[in-house]
Amino acid sequence: MDNNYKTNHTFKYLSYTPTVMEQWEYKLFHTKKDVISDFESGLQILKDKSFRAECLHRTLIAGGMAAFDKGIIDFLHKWNDMREPIFLLSEVAGEFKRYTADTVHFPYFCTPHLLSKEMVVRGMDLDKSEGAESLFSKSKYIREAVVNMNGRYGTLGKNYAVIWAYYAYNYINLLLDKLEPCRVILWNEFYAFHIIFKNLCIEKGIDVCFMEFGNIPGTFSVDNDGQQGESRIALRQCWGYNRAFDTGKIIYWIRQNRLNRNRQPTIQFGRADILGYREDKPVILYLGQDDYESCLYPYTWRTKRFHSPYFKSSDSAARMIERICQSNSWNFVYKLHPIMAQLGNTYELHRQTNGVVVNDVDLYSVIENADIVLTILSQGAYHALIQEKPVIMLGYNQLRNKGCIYQLKGGSWRKLEHLMKKALRKGFTDKQRKRFENHVAYLLGKYLYDDGLHDEMPYGKRLV
Repeated sequence: MDNNYKTNHTFKYLSYTPTVMEQWEYKLFHTKKDVISDFESGLQILKDKSFRAECLHRTLIAGGMAAFDKGIIDFLHKWNDMREPIFLLSEVAGEFKRYTADTVHFPYFCTPHLLSKEMVVRGMDLDKSEGAESLFSKSKYIREAVVNMNGRYGTLGKNYAVIWAYYAYNYINLLLDKLEPCRVILWNEFYAFHIIFKNLCIEKGIDVCFMEFGNIPGTFSVDNDGQQGESRIALRQCWGYNRAFDTGKIIYWIRQNRLNRNRQPTIQFGRADILGYREDKPVILYLGQDDYESCLYPYTWRTKRFHSPYFKSSDSAARMIERICQSNSWNFVYKLHPIMAQLGNTYELHRQTNGVVVNDVDLYSVIENADIVLTILSQGAYHALIQEKPVIMLGYNQLRNKGCIYQLKGGSWRKLEHLMKKALRKGFTDKQRKRFENHVAYLLGKYLYDDGLHDEMPYGKRLV
């Protein structure tokens, strides 16, 4: 693997390193009493908090964006100034609480440490609680949140997720009662804290919508309907935008500048990295998802209808693709989602497979070396189309029914193998290219917001 690629944009949040006291915050939790104390004290601080009148009846935006701020906070300042007054619930800990205080100039509040994004104490058994058990038994969405937590952090102790969900529920419920927001915007709806948040909003009659990095690098999306396969773009045709810009030129510029919503590793992938590489056979690339933030876990009727009708996990799809590659002697590359890799997810290739599992490599370089790209619902599909690679969707995202991909219709081996051979034979067709340009034109003209980080080639809706 080659290391000869430029580094990504340097963002301010990356310069924040924890102080001694902030490091200590991460190490405080040695006993079950420490854990419960953090939950209880966080709830008590919120109970005692008297929010000023100017904090009330705003749009409440919730998420851990301060820990990965790639233009998001500046965008929210513009939103606050030009669209609607907002209040931020910053779901961060340690140095990122300080970052929130330094950079956010509209009303905000930070969650307690153990309700912050990714802050859990693994291996910590907690005592049962009558209130927590009662809530768990009565509420379907609490049970879904608990399943999501236990799946994401496989080494949680006994009762930890149930107790966590109980305090998360009470914390969010109290916050909504105190702030009385006119609506709520959640950054990613599918992880446990926001599963609870969304459903509490629904119970209270509060409008809820969803924000994320956009499908096209360099943008943000705000959707009233849902995310990915439940988004407005996925569920409607969304054609007919009369473009006032050169979409092909924008796509070319993104490709040439290797834009990505995430900082990419400098390591470049090459075909020589494939174990047992067959030069006379195509390279089949499969892009995994973050299963725990893509509505794949738990697998519900919503997952089957809107997101992944045939596969319950990234690895289950990978196994079928690998077997098909084996039977055809094709080269197989499985690109793990970086979050899944961070959580400790691994995948073992069969010894007869000529292939490789990769994680810490530049996404563009992996796609460049592929003949076709498959995914259930990863936004990496857009990167593949930007690089003019044929894409097979095993599930649904905003590309559904847009005419620019090959859509799997049936979860059998034979149907998938047939579709893979078709994609290899036909490639990325002129019709798909035109339909993709039309799709991107609509996204940039009517749906996605410019993140403000690419002034040399502006695209997307502007708040100014």
